[in-house]
Amino acid sequence: MPVGLRIAHGEMFQESALIDDRVLRGIDDCVDPMDALLNTQIRLLGISGLTNDMRELQTELREHDDRWVRLAIEVFRYRARKYIGAYLAGMGGAGAVVFTGGVGENSPEVRARICSGMEWAGLHLDPEKNLETVGREGQISQATPNCSVMRSQPMRNS
Repeated sequence: MPVGLRIAHGEMFQESALIDDRVLRGIDDCVDPMDALLNTQIRLLGISGLTNDMRELQTELREHDDRWVRLAIEVFRYRARKYIGAYLAGMGGAGAVVFTGGVGENSPEVRARICSGMEWAGLHLDPEKNLETVGREGQISQATPNCSVMRSQPMRNS
């Protein structure tokens, strides 16, 4: 079974040590309920107890400083950084890290949280460019980084 980057469970990446939903889907006819469980009832929703929508979680955190919401966002950030770091180490670096998908496209705050502390890997986010690059593609890193940070539209199947 191939293991690699994939989007599932309201999270950007998949660990081979976790339950792989591709295996569970092949067990029997419960594909729809299993998909619903794996993609909506765990990760952000499971930790926060509120929602799997990052926009709603960010609003809740700003308005009420809920500790479970803060934890859900922090776990999301931690896991994204862990995988970026692991892939950069495994590949010996990269020319760019590209944010895409709902959170990557629309959340400068989450992009900033993910990139914070990643300067060791050459990621130097430009705060102004990061804020300006919502709803459009562009470079959001400083002018001369070792590793560019980009915001891009997701690929769409035609």
